Amino acid sequence: MDKSRNYLENLDNIFNGDMALILKACQSFIKHSKTYMEALHNAHRQKNISEIKRIAHSFKASFAMFGDTDAQKAACELEQIRADGPWDEYDIKIKRFDEHLQSTVNSVQSILDSSFKDT
Repeated sequence: MDKSRNYLENLDNIFNGDMALILKACQSFIKHSKTYMEALHNAHRQKNISEIKRIAHSFKASFAMFGDTDAQKAACELEQIRADGPWDEYDIKIKRFDEHLQSTVNSVQSILDSSFKDT
């Protein structure tokens, strides 16, 4: 589901309508999300709980900036995993987080695409 309009409204409020800052925030998110997602999958394979939590925490802040409470919730769920927990549940949580992240990336990319088309 494309949430780009909602994201753009939230970013507009945060950056007081400064389109240059909005675009910079979107570009930064796209750039870092790919790197962090690879790191998350590596941490998952290695069962590195602290790295999974660190990455989830970073994304939680980004999701808050976009106003995406569902994605924020998925990040919070990853932050709460424990080393002694059931990995099959973590697989589901990571998959859910990954789906939210991909949706967010697509919506943010939509903002960038439409903004550069208009210029």
